[in-house]
Amino acid sequence: MKKVFLIMAVFFILCDTLLAQEQPKMRYDYDILITYNSKNETLERITHTFDSLGNRLTKLFEKCVSGEWFNNKRHTYTYDNNNNVLTELFEECSSGSWKYDWRSTYTYSVASDTVIEIYEVFSSDDQSWKKDCRCSIIYDSLGRILSESREHFVDGAWEYYTRSRYYYNDLGEISERLYERYSFDQWLDSYRYLYTYDSVGNRLTELREVFSLDNWVYVWRYFYTYDDRGNKLTEFHDIYSLDGVWENIYRDTCSYDDVNNMVSKMRRVMSSGEWKKSWLIHYNYDDYGNSVAGKHELWFENDWIAHEGGLYLFLNQKETEYYYAHYYEANILSFIDNTSIENIELTDEYLNIYPNPAKDKITLHFYTQPQESYVYIYDLQGVLIKSFVVKNQKQDIITSDLSAGIYVFKIKTTENIWTKKIFISK
Repeated sequence: MKKVFLIMAVFFILCDTLLAQEQPKMRYDYDILITYNSKNETLERITHTFDSLGNRLTKLFEKCVSGEWFNNKRHTYTYDNNNNVLTELFEECSSGSWKYDWRSTYTYSVASDTVIEIYEVFSSDDQSWKKDCRCSIIYDSLGRILSESREHFVDGAWEYYTRSRYYYNDLGEISERLYERYSFDQWLDSYRYLYTYDSVGNRLTELREVFSLDNWVYVWRYFYTYDDRGNKLTEFHDIYSLDGVWENIYRDTCSYDDVNNMVSKMRRVMSSGEWKKSWLIHYNYDDYGNSVAGKHELWFENDWIAHEGGLYLFLNQKETEYYYAHYYEANILSFIDNTSIENIELTDEYLNIYPNPAKDKITLHFYTQPQESYVYIYDLQGVLIKSFVVKNQKQDIITSDLSAGIYVFKIKTTENIWTKKIFISK
């Protein structure tokens, strides 16, 4: 059967954004990502754990100090029966102990197409949770966001603070985002973004304006160009000066491989009337458009040097999380609809390993009769769980004795080595 991979992106910045109303059953995410500085020293390690449906349960951040990993911060999630996020808890590690910092609680109303998030902070003074802000998103019948509003909790009551409203063109693309602030019992225009598109939905321009003295005033703008496959080739950024003219700030140029993965992005900045190189980023991908490595470099004295800067993680060719580092490496893990377990195979030119996820057994199927094969099973910490020898072209491996979780299967022959991540569900 055709494998389908979807993205999970979780946003958790002070109520600014909310999760989609319904989380899909199938996920595609990474389990471990490590970042490095310009001296190739490890900065941070991010590790995920998941349930059997691929819902992210924890996200752990660790710092590397003198070659040792120490807990830094973590997110913990819970879900309802529809795989919607119910709660998110953020903690920081201090003196070896986890301390509450903030939490978000989500409610979903199918009847009114609304998602509400309540954000609370933990008070160490009286060891209690304090309401801070409440965010509400309203959707239309097509699942598009119509409005987002934020309220702050003041003197025991919710008070309106900001609101954003969304407008769409005939293609269903956002044509305007209007931001308003609440003042003296009325909503007042604050700023807005205006967008234009080509006939196939590629965004051509983005304009920001602020409302000042009863008029909309330019702030900045972007222009975009695309290739025939819809890949963004260039991005130009201008600001509107106090003199009333547009000034060039930077331009980005992107390149892609044959399957539309963005492999490089170079920025040039305008200086003394000339475009000058600034920085360059590179990405490497797996077969599903997920970046397994990213690198950031700076143009210095006519050469590219290692430099810490902004790097995205791409999941299924989409920019998701953002990191500040010179380099990162990510291990990508696929979660596939496990209602069709028996029909799923992870294929290789020489070897099939299936099903995945699995319960009681895994099947190794070599296309040609191999010599003796050695199978090693590791957990995600790299601990060897068990090993054995396989002599048959098709061999069942009993996994009923393994606990539910993620394992790495390493199969070694005299000619090849295969490594596959396998999810064991119970």
